Amino acid sequence: MMEAQEVWVNVHELEGIVLPALAPGEKGEAIFTVSALPATPPETMVDLLLTAASGEYVFEDVKKLIVGKAPLYTEGDLPSTHNETPSTESSALEPGEMIVSIPEGAIITSVTVEYAITSHNMAWMSEQRSFLRCVSEGGETEQQVHAGSSESGGTKEYHRSGLDIANNVVGGGDIAFELHVFHTWESWNGPGGSNTEYVYVPNETWKVIVYYELPEHDVTFFVKNQFDETLEGASIQVFGMVEETNESGNAQFYLPQGSLHYNAWADNHRKLDNEPYEVIDGDNYIQVELLRVFNATFTIEDYQATSCRMP
Repeated sequence: MMEAQEVWVNVHELEGIVLPALAPGEKGEAIFTVSALPATPPETMVDLLLTAASGEYVFEDVKKLIVGKAPLYTEGDLPSTHNETPSTESSALEPGEMIVSIPEGAIITSVTVEYAITSHNMAWMSEQRSFLRCVSEGGETEQQVHAGSSESGGTKEYHRSGLDIANNVVGGGDIAFELHVFHTWESWNGPGGSNTEYVYVPNETWKVIVYYELPEHDVTFFVKNQFDETLEGASIQVFGMVEETNESGNAQFYLPQGSLHYNAWADNHRKLDNEPYEVIDGDNYIQVELLRVFNATFTIEDYQATSCRMP
């Protein structure tokens, strides 16, 4: 079986997975479904505890999973443009281009960018210049050009967070970014224009993380049993958040739009685990039916008329 402790992560196969008997050296595969709350912070590292048992033998291991992995540019080294005095009004001849997809209707709160720039062939890191631009409608350019340091060749890493260049992009969906990179020096016989001869962004170093919030909708759960009895004090759990039903059998949440799962339980009723439901932009009224269970006592007589009570 697999367990997750973080409130925003949910393992669907709560009862575990049973594999058939395996011969020595044979391998088996157990596939677990893991879902995360849409508001999970990007690039969150989650520990999933895996337990495997067979007879008296128990094996435990921790599987690390990155939730909300940020898009990474993987299409090769990005060239830089020769420009001795670039400004935020300048444009590289071949800027890096990246699309970051977020849920429809999401409200962008900030952007984080990471990348590295390498200077070589007698170019210095202090000659590096760069900035990020959001080119979706409503997007903006960073307010300054960022320069490298050190009068030597090498690779400098850049990291900036809390950028508001995409905060005015509305509606969510695909958000487009450009990374503009320049070098301020070339030798007298340099190629000019856009090239990787002196300064470039190494492949797989540029990533963009878009932080956002999702509009929340009123969701009401109504809990009853198979006898149509309204259940007060029943518990509804959604991603670690638990609410109890009131005297009308209702429990209220504010949740983002999308496909989610809930757990429900009450005294003397059978628990429901990982029940799917859909949150829409509008009225959300989820009916939950729990199965009422009873305790019974049986009397069994053997052939000698000896009575045995069984709970």
